Amino acid sequence: LDPLTDRDVVLWPDNDEPGVGLMERLARLLPGVRLIRPVVPEKGDAYDYFEGGGTVDALRDLIHEGEPQALPIGDDAVRVTYPTPAGVITFEFTELSIGRSRTTDSTLLVRVERRPDEYSTRVNLLSSSGRDNVRKDVEKQYKSLGLADWTTVINTVATMADRTFKRIDSSIDLADVEPATERKWAVERFAPAGSVTVLFGMGGSGKSQLSADLMLHALYGEPWLGRAVVPVLGALVVDYEDQPDEWRLRCEQICRAHGWKMPGGFRYMPGRTVPLADQAQTVEALIERYGIGLIVVDSAASAVGGELKEPMATARLINFLASMGQRHGCSTLLIAHNTKADDKAATMFPYGDVFWHNLPRATHYVHATQQDGSPTMQIDLWNRKGNRGKQKPIPVRIDFPETDEGPVAIVLDNHRTPQEIADVSATTDGSIKWRIAARLDEGPGTISEIATSTGIARDSVEKTLKRGDGELFTRIPNEYPQRWARKSDRDEAFS
Repeated sequence: LDPLTDRDVVLWPDNDEPGVGLMERLARLLPGVRLIRPVVPEKGDAYDYFEGGGTVDALRDLIHEGEPQALPIGDDAVRVTYPTPAGVITFEFTELSIGRSRTTDSTLLVRVERRPDEYSTRVNLLSSSGRDNVRKDVEKQYKSLGLADWTTVINTVATMADRTFKRIDSSIDLADVEPATERKWAVERFAPAGSVTVLFGMGGSGKSQLSADLMLHALYGEPWLGRAVVPVLGALVVDYEDQPDEWRLRCEQICRAHGWKMPGGFRYMPGRTVPLADQAQTVEALIERYGIGLIVVDSAASAVGGELKEPMATARLINFLASMGQRHGCSTLLIAHNTKADDKAATMFPYGDVFWHNLPRATHYVHATQQDGSPTMQIDLWNRKGNRGKQKPIPVRIDFPETDEGPVAIVLDNHRTPQEIADVSATTDGSIKWRIAARLDEGPGTISEIATSTGIARDSVEKTLKRGDGELFTRIPNEYPQRWARKSDRDEAFS
């Protein structure tokens, strides 16, 4: 299809489902195409059109004066072509998503046939004020087209795009899917390939150092902490907390410890206080241009673009990063924080909404200890979520230099025994809700069963379960006596 990318392409499907499906597939692959649907019998094609008296002139009229057409060009993108006497106007709606109050949000790009200038904006397709703002802008920019009723154009196009987006079928038949024989890893038994992995812990626990070390190993294709790493051509850090010179120093010090030169392909992108999902086009362009295979986001608190306890904001960020993995195969390490260190929840889940734990494919808690004045930090990496079973903790040691010119060594701390690696969650007296949560991790139970196994008073169990209903706990429907379970990151039936 490459020879057609700069051409004016008109798609003409056969009048049946396979024909339309083929043209819709081509529309996703070729920019700026248009679709025509001449009147032909059921299953008819171009031969039937001309056999029935159709003419080339009539086709030309159809191309330039036909009805608007909407085509999906991806799972979250729709292209609407609107023929006018002055030429075809193309509206491309990308990054489509359903927001709060069932709004449909999108990035809009408008192009007019045979004109070099473009118009782009963010718009809520269902907002009358949002549509009117677009109408005012395009009416001013394309005044020379002489269109008298831009209001009708914008309203028609927005409605078609919204309807088409909500009817996109992204389902697949599992019978056509090759079964997975083994888990694919970006970092063996640590970070699943093409997915989001969360690294969370207190500030100053070495999360950025570990992330930089991992990225450098991926660029060099070397094992990281004894785990195989998939080599990458490029790595990207999206930074909301430091400066590029700080990241360069951090990488230089780590490279010195390995005897490496600073590798090419390590890209730095400042977050600029802009939510990461709002920079989707920028991130995607960097991935394509530099072959980015690994992304580190530092950190979730700034990248989310909302409250950490807000489910929609959390889901928007993680779903965006997951979509980058699906489309481009790149893996993401998302750095997050936790609550106060003496709270058991702080050692089990990232701070904020439960989606920070539920949506990523893997989460790891970073527990660090360092004596005052000591150049050595001891770190335990605890795997808090792994969809195919949790991994054993990873003992790590970071040796810091006395000056900025010295190396920073990040190595496995193999001399420590398992007994010396203290799981802080196991030694912390958690609150009632976390004791109940730990019991329900073993399986569902009634209030009486939970009270008996935990030693918590029955009325306290009942109050805690009802208070956490829908957030941490969930009732199993259609059962008597009522049983409770931990709220899952998947919609699964309980038996």
